This record gives sequence, structure tokens and C-alpha cells, in this order.
Amino acid sequence: MTTSVAKTRTVPGPKPIPVLGWRANFLQFMQSPLGYLGKLNQQYGTIAGLVENHQSMIFVFSPEYNRIVLSDQELFHNMSLNNGFFPIPETAAIRDLNTNLFTMNGEVHKKHRRLAMPAFHKNIIERHRDEIVAIAESTIEGWQPGSIIDIYQQMSQMTLRIAIQSFLGVDTTKYLHNIDDMLAHSLNDLFKKSVLMFPVNLPGTPYRRMLDNTERLGALIRELIAQKRANPHDHHDVLAMLIEARDEDGSALTDTELLGQAHILISAGHESSTSTLTWVLLLLSQHPDILADVLDEMDSLLHGAAPTTEQLGQMKLLDNVIKESLRVLSPSSVGSRVSADEFEIGPYHFNKGTLVTVCPHIIHHSAEIYDDPYTFRPSRWETINPSPYEYLPFSAGPRLCIGQSFAMMEFKITLSIILQRYRLTVVPGAVIDPVVKPILSPKTGVPMIVAHQDRRFRKTDIRGTIHSMVTLTEA
Repeated sequence: MTTSVAKTRTVPGPKPIPVLGWRANFLQFMQSPLGYLGKLNQQYGTIAGLVENHQSMIFVFSPEYNRIVLSDQELFHNMSLNNGFFPIPETAAIRDLNTNLFTMNGEVHKKHRRLAMPAFHKNIIERHRDEIVAIAESTIEGWQPGSIIDIYQQMSQMTLRIAIQSFLGVDTTKYLHNIDDMLAHSLNDLFKKSVLMFPVNLPGTPYRRMLDNTERLGALIRELIAQKRANPHDHHDVLAMLIEARDEDGSALTDTELLGQAHILISAGHESSTSTLTWVLLLLSQHPDILADVLDEMDSLLHGAAPTTEQLGQMKLLDNVIKESLRVLSPSSVGSRVSADEFEIGPYHFNKGTLVTVCPHIIHHSAEIYDDPYTFRPSRWETINPSPYEYLPFSAGPRLCIGQSFAMMEFKITLSIILQRYRLTVVPGAVIDPVVKPILSPKTGVPMIVAHQDRRFRKTDIRGTIHSMVTLTEA
């Protein structure tokens, strides 16, 4: 029962700005989410809020508050376009693309997750090992020693090809460019200021471009669904398995439901994998001793070859390197829910419709949980075992990322192939600014110099806001 004391307490936080109200503070958050959240945490502690006239947005910064929000999917719903910041036409394809596991709630989410789970069983995802190897090797075969490449762009192309092949089961050479272009100018545009501030459906506006590209992407995925329905025995990808999936009552997913699930598979998985691989390669390049140890492990086990599925579990140091990278530079740095009813957190009472934001980035850098939290130290994982709400690069609770095992397999295979073949060095003086868009990604890429793997490692001086997230000593 809610106490009168709890009801009368006001959550701490910055005061609304005259005329503009709490939304002005929210715009500051949108401009620099992690910097703004860091200041709130330092100033107000484990919970802070933007409150005005019973409307509120709160931010929580403790494992216990994370548990409350992330474990109760009946009370705390994922956001959908229906409660976004601007209207979307009822017939727009973006609504169908946005109807997926990420935005579903309640029984609908449970049903769809139940239907999707078999496609991500360990024995099923291991079938994709050979195609991941082939795509990784074809990605790097064109790299020339002495050249400079944007490793973020290279990883983006590689992970998109993996997603298209493994999740959609189609020829990447035929669909890669179209899907890449559509993804770049569809749902990602939702987070651009030009769309948020001017959501007007007129020719030439960024908002219209976003709607047009989602129409094209939706039409392409529907075409693929139709092809697989017409030839059900010719496909063994995730989308094909979703088409064949049946619930306990015999019901199957509709084309519209398949459209949304296919979209989230290729967009979310591709973007988070791109950032993870980019950050791992950058961090290793700046920590030569750790990179040398990783290569020693690979040499003793792989002898230059790509890992088999059995060998993936034997690469303990690489596993720790990935875990540590996901801690200090977690792609999913911020996540939000909206309350379906009134609720309490700590001594505070909140109304239905409150926007609640959790921040893995803040938790991952908490000195109370991680010793020397800004240091990249993979060896810490030999002795620590944080709770799911202290370490949550793949979220936690009922919405734990369904593709986590696939992603870890993808990371280990591709990193093994790249690191054994090439030595990558960040261009001296490069500016590395991680930004939330909405995945934590480098603002302008990561330029790296390519060399054959000769073990002549050297870290370089780099600039940018990355130094506020991880300690990188001078070269």
C-alpha cells in the first residue's frame, strides 16, 4: 500500500526551465545523454527526475532500481511509436516495422518471444558458423597493408551481411546495398534533431524521407516473406523458422508480425554488433600487452584458422575481453520504459505514464561495483561475478536479448579471423567521440592503419570524448 509519506515526497532533480518547462531539460538529455545522466547521478544520487504538473521522466542509477524496472514487464512497458514525441500516419510502414519484440508488451510479447526462442537455440545458431566465417574472410581480403580504413564502416558492412544471411537467408550481394541504404535513412532518422523538431510530412523534409525509406524497406521484407512462404523447404534461416513457428494453440505469425520481427533482427543486431566489434578492436589496439596475450591464446588453440563451435568456449581471454569492452563501452548504454500504472521506487510515488530510464553506462562505471571502473582490465572477469542488474549489456530480466548467444559467437569468430590476419593501429591524433544514436557508436568513425599481423603493436595518442569513458594512457 502506498503511504502518505511516499506520496508527498518529490523526486530530486533539476527545476523546470521557465516557459519551456521540463522538456528543455529533456532536450539537454537528448543532446548528450551520457554526459547529462552522469551529472544527474553525481548531483542527485541513485534517482533523479524531470517533473512538472504530474508529468515526469525519471532516471535510476542503482542495481536494485534496475531490478524493479527491468524485471516487471507488466508494469514497465517498452516504448512504442504510439507514445512517441510526434504523430505517425496510421498506414505508414514504420508502424509495422516497429511492431516487434522490442516494442511489444504483456501477453503479446510473451507469445512472440516463445515463438522466436527455438530459432536462437544453441544447436540452431551454431549452424551459422560457416557463413559467418565466409563473410568475415571476404570482408578482410581486400584490406591492403599500409592503407587506412574506417573500422567502424568495415564492421558495419560485415555485420549487416551476417544479419542478412543468417536472419533473412538471402544473397547478401543482391540485397546488401538496398537494405543498408534503407536502414541508414529509415528508423535511425527518428532520432535526428531534424525529424524530432520538424515532424512534417511534406516533400523534401527529413521526416518524409524517413517515411519513404521505411515504405521501401517494408516492401522488400514482405517480398522475402512471400518467397519463403512459397518455398518453405528451401530455407533454414531465422525468418524461415519464424514463418514455420506455431504457438500452443496452433497459431502462427502474420506477415505484418513477421515484418516487424525481421526488421528488429537485422537493425538492432547489426548496429549493436558493429559497435561492439569496433570498440573491442580499438581497445585492444590501445592495450598491446592484452592484445599479445589474446593472440597467444589464439595461436595455441587455432593456429591461424577460424574457431570451430567447440573451440569458442575454450577462448577464455577473448571472452573476458569482449565482456570488459561491453562494460566500459556498452552499445546499449541507455534504455527506457513507460509505466502502465502508478508505482513506487524508493520513497517516491509516480503516476501512470511516467518515463523511466535505466543507464547501464552509469552502473558499469560504478566504483561501488567495479574496482577502478574506468580501466579496461579483462582480467577482472576471472574473479568477479556481477548480478544481472549490475552488468547488463544485453539488458536483463524477461527482456534479456534473445540474440545474446548468437552475438557472442559472431564476435569471437570475426575477431579471431581479423586479429590473426592483421595488426590494426588507430591513426595518431584521431578524434574518437562515442555518441548515443541510439546505440553507442563513434560519431565520425575510427580510422585505423592496416598491417600484416607481425606483433609489432603500438598504441597511439588519440583525442576525443572517449577519454571520459575509459582510461587510455598516452603512447
